[in-house]
Amino acid sequence: MTFKSLNLTIFFLFLLLYSFDLKAEFQKEVRLTDAGKCEEALIENNNTNTEQEKNFNPKKQFVGKNTIKIFRIYALNRKVQILRDNCKRNEEAFEVAKESLKLEKELYKIPITEIDKVLKYGEFQRKVNLAGSYSTIADFYVDFEDLKNGIEYYKKSIKIYESTDLYKKGNLLNYSYSIVAGVYNRYGDLKNANIYKKKHLEYMGNRYGNKTVKYFKALFDVYYQYSDQGYYDFALDTLLEIKKTINISSYYADDSMGELKLNHQLATAYYRNNDYDNSINIHKKNIEFIKTKQLLSNQISIANKLFKWEILILNDMALNTQYKFDLTGDFKYLDEAEQAYLRILRISKESNLDEVNRDNYITKDNLSGIYISKNEFGKALPLVEENYADCIKVKNKNDPSCLTQMITYANVVSRFDLKKAINILEDFLKLEPKTNRSFIRQRVNARVSLSVLYADIGNNKRSEELAIESVNLIDPTDTRFRDVYVLTMNNYYLEIGKRGQSQGAINGYLELIQYVDKNFGYNSTLKQELLNNLGFLYGAIKDNENALKYFLESEKLSEKFKQNRNLAITRMNIGDIHFWSGDNKKANNYYKLALEIIEYASLKTKIFLYAGLCKTEALLGNYDQALMYGNEGLEFAKKLHGVNHPSNLTLLDSLALANSYKKNYNAKFENLTDIYNIINDYSKGYLTENFNADPNEYFQQIYSFLYTAAERDENKEEHEKFKDYFEQNTFDTIENAVFNLTEILRTTKVTVDTNKMLQRNFFDDENKQSKLRLLDNKIEDYSKIPKYASNQKEKKEIAIKIEKSKKEIEDLKKELNLGKLLKGDSFIYQNINISDVQKSLKNDEAILYYVSYPNNLYFGIIRKNHSKFLYKYYKEDKISDLVKNIRKSINYDSGVLSKFDYHSSKELYGELIEPFKDYIQDIKKLIIVPHGPLLSMPFEILVNETPQENSLNNNNWLIKKHNIIYYPSISSFHAMKSLDKIDLKGYFAGFGDPKLSQTNKEIVSTEKIDVNKIFLRGGIADVNKIRQFAELPKTADELRSISKYFDKNDIYLEDDFNEKNIKSLDLDKYSVLSFATHGIVANELSNINEPGLITTPPIEGTQHNDGVLSSSEIKNLKLNAELVILSACNTAAGDGSSSAEGLSGLTSSFFYAGARSLLVSHWYVEDESTVDLMKSTFTNLEDDVSLSESLRSSKIAMINNESTSHPIFWAPFILIGGSN
Repeated sequence: MTFKSLNLTIFFLFLLLYSFDLKAEFQKEVRLTDAGKCEEALIENNNTNTEQEKNFNPKKQFVGKNTIKIFRIYALNRKVQILRDNCKRNEEAFEVAKESLKLEKELYKIPITEIDKVLKYGEFQRKVNLAGSYSTIADFYVDFEDLKNGIEYYKKSIKIYESTDLYKKGNLLNYSYSIVAGVYNRYGDLKNANIYKKKHLEYMGNRYGNKTVKYFKALFDVYYQYSDQGYYDFALDTLLEIKKTINISSYYADDSMGELKLNHQLATAYYRNNDYDNSINIHKKNIEFIKTKQLLSNQISIANKLFKWEILILNDMALNTQYKFDLTGDFKYLDEAEQAYLRILRISKESNLDEVNRDNYITKDNLSGIYISKNEFGKALPLVEENYADCIKVKNKNDPSCLTQMITYANVVSRFDLKKAINILEDFLKLEPKTNRSFIRQRVNARVSLSVLYADIGNNKRSEELAIESVNLIDPTDTRFRDVYVLTMNNYYLEIGKRGQSQGAINGYLELIQYVDKNFGYNSTLKQELLNNLGFLYGAIKDNENALKYFLESEKLSEKFKQNRNLAITRMNIGDIHFWSGDNKKANNYYKLALEIIEYASLKTKIFLYAGLCKTEALLGNYDQALMYGNEGLEFAKKLHGVNHPSNLTLLDSLALANSYKKNYNAKFENLTDIYNIINDYSKGYLTENFNADPNEYFQQIYSFLYTAAERDENKEEHEKFKDYFEQNTFDTIENAVFNLTEILRTTKVTVDTNKMLQRNFFDDENKQSKLRLLDNKIEDYSKIPKYASNQKEKKEIAIKIEKSKKEIEDLKKELNLGKLLKGDSFIYQNINISDVQKSLKNDEAILYYVSYPNNLYFGIIRKNHSKFLYKYYKEDKISDLVKNIRKSINYDSGVLSKFDYHSSKELYGELIEPFKDYIQDIKKLIIVPHGPLLSMPFEILVNETPQENSLNNNNWLIKKHNIIYYPSISSFHAMKSLDKIDLKGYFAGFGDPKLSQTNKEIVSTEKIDVNKIFLRGGIADVNKIRQFAELPKTADELRSISKYFDKNDIYLEDDFNEKNIKSLDLDKYSVLSFATHGIVANELSNINEPGLITTPPIEGTQHNDGVLSSSEIKNLKLNAELVILSACNTAAGDGSSSAEGLSGLTSSFFYAGARSLLVSHWYVEDESTVDLMKSTFTNLEDDVSLSESLRSSKIAMINNESTSHPIFWAPFILIGGSN
C-alpha cells in the first residue's frame, strides 16, 4: 500500500464568487464520494464539471482565460478518486490520471503572470500540483505491480519537490522519500531502499532540527507510516534511531511513563519483525520498571495506571511466547504464556478496578486458547462458558465483544457436542452486526468454523455455502482486512484441495501469492504458509518440479524470519520431494540440514525426519547409520505415544528396509508386524487418532507388508519364514493379515474421520454422544496394550488383556449400533476376518481380488477352504497399458466398429486369471474385486485363446465359462450376504431424458464437449455448460420398457427429472431405481471435483439444485433398493490408469446411500443395445434365477447374435454387489 498524493484545491474560494448551482453540485459530489458511492458520484462529478464550464468560461466577464484549465484538472482528480476508491475501476482511473497529468504539464508551461492572482496559484503551488500528479501515476504503477515505472514516476515527483521550497508546508518530500524507500524494499533493492530511507531521516532532521520535539514527533509519524504500510523492518530501524538519539526526559517531560511507552513500542516492533526473543526481553525489563515504580508510588491513580500497564505487557509477552511455541514446538513456551495469563487474572483481582476486571473475559479467552493448543479441552470448556456468560452479564449478547466470545465458545463446545456448537454459531449469524465493517474478521471466522462443522456432519452443501459467504464478505482492496482475506482464501483453497480440486486450488494459491506480494511485499510471513501449501498440492499431483520450487522459496523465508520450526519441516519436505524424484543423495542431504535444527522440531516431526534419514541411508548403502537413525527415531516415538501409533508407520517401514538390506530378517519381520498391528487396529476402530482417512497416505507401508507376505518368483522362501514368525508372535494368521490390508486399501478410502462420522449420525442424541466419548477412552486404553509378544507366556497375558479390552469396545459399539451405521463399502467397524468370508462362499464360488500399484500387482484367490496370495513385478506399467489397449479397441472409428484387441485381452488373461486356472476349473461364479486400472474394464471380455479369424462369436470369452459379479471390496460381499433380499419386481422408479438444449445424439459419442469449466467456484455447476450435453430422448422409451416388468412404477422425465425433485422424493420405497442420463466421472474431465449424474438444469444453479447430482449428494439420499441401474455414459469406468476412479466413484456413493447392487456401464451405451439388454435381463428373471445369471444369459445371447457380438454392445454393463 502506498500513500495517495493529494492535490490541493482552492475550490471553495470560487464557490463563494459564483453560482449557487455549482456550489450545490460540488457539495453533493463530495457527499456521495465520502459515502463510497460510485455511479451517483460520477454523475455529480460530470454535473459539477458542466457547471464549471459555464461559470469559468473565459468569454465571461472577470474570468481569466486559464482559470477553467485549473478546474478541469481538479475535476479529473476527483474523478480519479471516485473511480479508484469507490468504483474499484483502477484501469479506468489510471487513464483519467494520465489525462490529468497531461493537462497539468500543459498548465505548467503557461507563464505564472497569465494565471489569475485571485487563485493564489503561485510557483510553489503549481510545482506541488505537478509533483502530486506524477505521484498519482506512480501509485497506479505500483498497484499494478509495475514497480520499475512506479519508482521512475516517484523520482520525477521527488525531483520537482526538491526544486522548490523544501520545508514549506505542503511539500510532501518526506512522504515521497518514505514511499520510494518502501517500494525499493518491496522490489528487493535494499541498497536503494536504505539510500532513500537515509534521505528521509536527514530531511526530517533538517526540516525540524535534530533532537527537537518536532523532529521526534515527525520520526514517530514515519514509524507509524512504515508500520501501516507493512514495512516492519524500516519501522524498527526508525524506532531504533529514535531510541538512540531521543532525550526521554525532555521529550516526555510531562509523562512519567514515557520511557515505558517507548520501550513497549520497540518490543512491538521486534514482535512484528518476528524477533520474539528481543521483544520478550524488553517486555521483561518493562515489568521490572513497573515493579520499581510500584514500590515508589503511593498514589492510587499512578498505582492503577501501573496495574493497567503490567496487564498490557504481560498480555503482549504471552503472545510472543505463544509464537515461540509455534516456531519451536516446545511446550515450555505455552506453559510460560499460561502463567502470564494466570498472573493477569491475579492482578485484575488485586486491583479491583472495574475497567480491568471488565476485560477479564479477553484474558480467559486467551488462556482457553493455550489450553486448546495443549489439547486440554476439559480446562478450556469451563473458561469459555464462564467468559461468555460474564460478557453477556456485563454487556449484552448483541455486543461485538460477546459475539466474538460466542465463536470461541462454539469452537471449544464442538469438541464435545457438534449439535450445540452448530446452534451457537447459527445464532451468531442471526445476531451479527451486518453493517459494522470493523466486525468483518469475526463474521468471517464464524462462517469458517461453521463450514467445518457442517462438513463434519456431512452437510457439504451448507459447508460450501458458508465457505463462499466467508470469502465474499471480504473486500480484498480494504487495507484493514488484507490479512483476513489471505487467511480465509488460504482455508478455502486448502479445503477444495482436500476435496480433489487440486488444480483449482493451485491456481487459487498462485493468485493469492501475487496478492500477498502486491500488498505485503515479496518477503512476508503470510507468504511462507501459502508457499508450503502450494508445494504440498503440487506434490499431491506428483508435480515434483513445482513442489520443489515452492518449498525452496518457503525455505528462504523461514531462514529470513528465523522460523526454525518451519525451516526444519520445510527442509524435510524438500528431502521428501528429492526422495520421490529418485535422488536419494539430495534427499539425505536435506534431511541432515533439517537435523541441524532438530531441537526446534516437534516430536512428531522428529519421528518423520529420522524415518527419512533411516530410509535414505539404507538406500545409499549405509546400513549401520540407517539403523542408528531408525532406532533413535523409535525412542522419540516411544516417548511421544508408544510404538502402536499411526505416526510411526513411515519410521517402521524405513527400519524394515534397513533391516532387510542388513539381512536382519527377524528385526524386519518385527517392524512389519508392528506396521500391521497399527494399520489393522486403526482400520477396525481401535485407535483414536484418525490421522488420515485415505490409505494413499500409508499405502507404502501396506505394500511393504504385502510384498513380504506374498508368494513371488524371486524369493520363494521369505513368505514362509514371515508367516511362521508372524503367527508365532501375534494373535492373527498371515492369510487374515493379507485380507485385512488389501481391504483397507479399498474400504477406508471412502470413509471420513471416524469420530466425526459417528458424531454426525448421533447429532441429535446427547446420550449416544456421551457413550461415544466413553468409547474413545476405551480405545485409548486399548492402544496402550503392546501387540507383540516375545514368548508364549507373555503372549497369553497380552491376549487376555486384548480380549477384555476388545470386549468392552465391542459392547459399546453394539450399544451404539455401529455395525449397521456404516453402509456401502465403508465396513471399518464390521470386525470381519477371512474365515467369515469363506463361510459366506458356496462351494462353486471363488473370489479373485487384485491390488494394482504402478509396476506391481498383488492378487489372490479365496475359496471356501483355500486361499492363495501372489505378487508380480513388471518393468513397465503392464497391467495399465493392457487395459488401455483393450479400452481403445472398443469404440466406433468413423462410424465403423473397431477391431477388438484379442492379443491384449489374452495377455491380460494370462496375468490375471491363468495363475489361478487350477483353482477355478469347477467354479460357476467368479466374484471379482478389482483395483486401480482394473476398475476400468469388465473381466468378461478377457479370452484364454485368440479365436480363429478373430471371430467375435466364440467360446473363449471368460463370461462363457463363468458367471461374473463384482464387489467394491471383499467385506462388502460378506456384508451383502447377510442382508434380506428385496423383491426385484416390486416398485420401480425411472429417471431420465433430461431436458437439455442439444438434439444431435451423435455429439455424445463423437464430439468432445467442452466441460472444462462445468463447475463454478464453490462447487456449483455451470448450468449453461450442462445444457451443452446432447438430449437423450430414447432413454424415455428405455425406462418405459423396463418399467413394464414391475408391479408398480413411477417415471420422471424431462422437467420432472431434476435434482430438487430427486432429493425431495421418498426414495426408500423403491426396490429398483434406474437413472438413464449422462454420467460424469471424476478425473476423466478436467476441473470436475467429483463424479455425478446430469439432471435437467434449473434456470440458475444453486447449492441445492445445479443440474448435477454429485456423488456426495447421492451419499445423502436414503435408499432401500435391491438394484440401482446407471444407464449412462461412464458410470463405472475411469481411463485405465492406476488412479482411475472407477467403482469407487458413483457406485460407492449409491452403496453408501443404501443400494444392495448396481448395474453400471463402463462406456457410452448405444440406446437400442441398452433397451434390448434390459428387456432380456428382466424377461429372463424367474424365482430360481438370480439377476447376475439373467444378465449373463442376456450377454451370451448378444454374443451369439452377429449384429451385437462386438463387446461394445454386450460388455459395458456389469453387476456390482447384490444380496443374492
